[in-house]
Amino acid sequence: MKIEAGKYYRTRDGRKGRPMLRARDEAYGWNVGDVTYGRWADSGEDGYALPSSKQAADDLIAEWSEPVDLTAITTPLGLLDEATREALIAHGGPYEKYVEQGWEEITWPAWNSSTVYRVKQQPPKPREWWMRLDESGRCCGTDPVDGDPPQNWLPERTIRVRESPHE
Repeated sequence: MKIEAGKYYRTRDGRKGRPMLRARDEAYGWNVGDVTYGRWADSGEDGYALPSSKQAADDLIAEWSEPVDLTAITTPLGLLDEATREALIAHGGPYEKYVEQGWEEITWPAWNSSTVYRVKQQPPKPREWWMRLDESGRCCGTDPVDGDPPQNWLPERTIRVRESPHE
């Protein structure tokens, strides 16, 4: 891999580094954003973080590419780039494959290069909220569920409401 100015690289631990810059100090070849973030050898050929040539989390292992939405793939497996293909297979499912009638859920993909596979989209989580009732049982306030109901609401007049999924 050749390190180039202005490009983004993925570190060994999966982070996206900031753009590479030429170092001012000739003992070091490359900086990422600023000198406190990391330095790399001047060969431009390796991604080992200095001062060591041992594997480290900051090593650059590949040019950065934005992650692909694995639920939106429409390309046959054999035509996917290597990173997307590996991410798809490593996901673990559930999966779908495209057949003449549309998308079909599958349990054990055969991973044929001419077949289009994708991760099955999960249904959206239903919305939930707290509803406060007045003395006559009418709604007089709501609050989204992100924990317990508001402290000043009486428990005997507070109910949890969950939206039912539409088919």
